[in-house]
Amino acid sequence: MRVVTVRCASLLLAIALLALLMLAPAGTYAESSTVRIGVLAHRGFDETIKIWAPTAKYLTEKNPQYSFVIVPLDFQQIGPAVKQGAVDFVLANTSIYVELEAAYGVTRISTLKNKSGKGAFTVFGGVIFCRNDRQDIKNLEDLSGKSFMAVEETSFGGWRVAWLELKKKGINPYKEFESLRFEGTHDKVVYAVRDGKIDAGTVRTDILEHMADEGLIDLSSFRIINERHVEGFPYVLSTPLYPEWPFAKVGHTSDDLAQKVAIALLSMPEDSQAAKSAKIAGWTTPLDYQPVHEAMKELRVGPYVDFGKITLTEVLKAYWYLFVLSIAGLTFMGLVTSYVLKLNRKLKQSNKFTKTVLDSMNDAISIIDVNDFTIVDANSVFLKEFGFSEEETIGKKCHEITHHSSEACQSADDICPLLDLEKNNGHSMVEHVHYAKNGKKAYVEVSTSPIKDNNGNIIQVVHVSRNVTERKKNEEALQQSNEELKFLNKELEKAFSELKAVQSQLLQREKMASIGQLAAGVAHEINNPIGFIMSNLGTLQKYAGKVFEFIRIVEGLAQKNPDRLVAGIEESKKALKIDYIISDIESLVAESLDGTERVKDIVQNLKVFARLDEAEFSMADINAGLESTITIVWNELQYKAELKKEYGDIPLTKCNPGQLNQAFMNILVNAAHAIEKQGMITVKTWSGKEHIYVSIADTGCGIPQDKINRIFEPFFTTKDVGAGTGLGLSIAYDIIKKHNGEIMVESEAGKGTTFTLKLPIVVT
Repeated sequence: MRVVTVRCASLLLAIALLALLMLAPAGTYAESSTVRIGVLAHRGFDETIKIWAPTAKYLTEKNPQYSFVIVPLDFQQIGPAVKQGAVDFVLANTSIYVELEAAYGVTRISTLKNKSGKGAFTVFGGVIFCRNDRQDIKNLEDLSGKSFMAVEETSFGGWRVAWLELKKKGINPYKEFESLRFEGTHDKVVYAVRDGKIDAGTVRTDILEHMADEGLIDLSSFRIINERHVEGFPYVLSTPLYPEWPFAKVGHTSDDLAQKVAIALLSMPEDSQAAKSAKIAGWTTPLDYQPVHEAMKELRVGPYVDFGKITLTEVLKAYWYLFVLSIAGLTFMGLVTSYVLKLNRKLKQSNKFTKTVLDSMNDAISIIDVNDFTIVDANSVFLKEFGFSEEETIGKKCHEITHHSSEACQSADDICPLLDLEKNNGHSMVEHVHYAKNGKKAYVEVSTSPIKDNNGNIIQVVHVSRNVTERKKNEEALQQSNEELKFLNKELEKAFSELKAVQSQLLQREKMASIGQLAAGVAHEINNPIGFIMSNLGTLQKYAGKVFEFIRIVEGLAQKNPDRLVAGIEESKKALKIDYIISDIESLVAESLDGTERVKDIVQNLKVFARLDEAEFSMADINAGLESTITIVWNELQYKAELKKEYGDIPLTKCNPGQLNQAFMNILVNAAHAIEKQGMITVKTWSGKEHIYVSIADTGCGIPQDKINRIFEPFFTTKDVGAGTGLGLSIAYDIIKKHNGEIMVESEAGKGTTFTLKLPIVVT
């Protein structure tokens, strides 16, 4: 209860202070000894004062004629505070800075360097997260229909960068989320997700790590959504990186005071209390915030809320007076710029701020006098790059430093990119070879920019040298890799041609194997009836011999002893079993006729299966094709499975019956092979409005899920090595595709597989 009371009191105190500041005349702040720094309180007022008060103390120590104070402001207060002139400087997130820059002309003077255990960073982004136990949330698309929490609609790292990522995925969080709430601070968002009050949330990078370091949360209890990794960046991340918070001066703050503050910030030691309290590594020269402009333009927020909605004519008509004021403002800025350039020339040797800025750059920078090509100033990167001390460099001609070991450079014009200064207005961009003190060669990109006097004459040139040696090496390596890649492509094309030839041979082998399998099955089926027909004919031959013998006996008795004719006939009939033979002959003939009928049916089914006497495409009955195929492959099926047929009432369709029968045969044979001992194969047909469906299901071993997506690939097989070519299903797949159909498979390991063929009904 005491903590809540203290926080409420702090909040009321800050609001009262802001109200008093806004009531005071705006013009008084630049003259006051009290300098007010408005800071965005994205983690609450108390935390903001705790973090940034040491920075105010540091600035006061560096500039004792002023007293710096921290004014914590929430997202709604910071804009009015700048507008009313209630603060002299402002420290806010990047998107708020862009809005303040566009609306009130604030100007950045430095950029924050965030600190972690692995270094200092001048960029940040957003992190989208949920609880680690939420198995239903794996990616951004899973957030649709979920509750979501962010810091504030104007928070860049705490909402806008995440919003932009959602927009890239086609997700409108304002319409597709179950709920979207803004709680004002990053900590509240983290706690809400941790406690299960909200499904997911977003905060800026480093918040989760800092809260974990403070013992407030366990980082492992969260899952990062849309996680990405940037080399050298230590924090969990879900979005691209953007420049860190800028420290900016408001319009009424004097340039002299801004320069003093900038120098103090840029020289802040990393181990100072101010840096430690803010968990930063100090400050650097202001970065380019154009990526933030582009992001806000994409989201249509801040100064870009009406971007693209109005025409230039409408703007000119509605805001002509602003253009007039802008022209006047630009003219005034031109005069101010001229004045600042004059001041810079006077302070070129003694301006510590300029020196600090130069030394903070990553490129080698020198200032060269165009009259005698001597170096009048150089930054620390330049000195390190060429291996000379400042005393050895200042006053020397540029070629003595940059080309001292090159015999090819004989004049200043040859070795300094300062040719045609008047023609190019002092600007140039060329590529050179420079040499360090130790003789080491380096490839560099050199750009120059002029410094002019009041009469417009070029008196000095800023010489910027960027070492591109590694890039050159990479380009050469890339060129070599391209040559190797061309060679590999030729080899691959050759291998592909050979593979196609092998594939063609294997396809022919598979077709021949199918023909062999077909012939074996037909031979087996015909062999059975032919066997008992031949057996019956042998028996019939014996019977005929006995009948003929009986007739000879009767004829002999009739000639020799007519009186014993009747008794002899009866004895002979019994001895030769004539009555049995007569009755069995009828059975033998009936059975043989049945066998010949079965042979006829097999031949007829073989004819239907092959369709050798029909055109390639014709109207056909799918049920009849299935029936003939089953007859042909029955030898493969009868010992492995009980066959269940569920033929539906389906229409005729125009197709290639022989090819379809080949596809049916391949799938049926695979079904039989999938059954180890005894199982069930079910063949079912039915039709829809525009398609005929054929389903072949087995109760075999099934197909593992990690292989089911590859079963239609040529040469892929789940059978043992040597047990199959891997072309049966590939051929079936090609046949169905040629008929503009689809072949689908459902399988569960250990339970069986179902192939469903979908064929279009074609009547013309």
